Amino acid sequence: MRGRRGQAALEVLAAVPAVVLAALLAWQLVAVLAAGIRAQERVREEGLRATGPPGRTLTVRAEAGVPRMLPGLPAMRVRAEAGVRAP
Repeated sequence: MRGRRGQAALEVLAAVPAVVLAALLAWQLVAVLAAGIRAQERVREEGLRATGPPGRTLTVRAEAGVPRMLPGLPAMRVRAEAGVRAP
């Protein structure tokens, strides 16, 4: 009986790094989505302020940085772009 209980504890201990890695990957995905939302908000704000010749379509761009949750990842940025027709 004693060996089985110890084996289960060892299996749980071995699974901890996989669970931590999965949690970090999920958190990184949340950070990318949040950066995308920030970039989209910036494009909308800049689009409202865009001016140009009447009837022309203007292109508005914005970027947002993504915080790194995992070590060793390169710097990431999310870009957003929108076309705005000038009144």
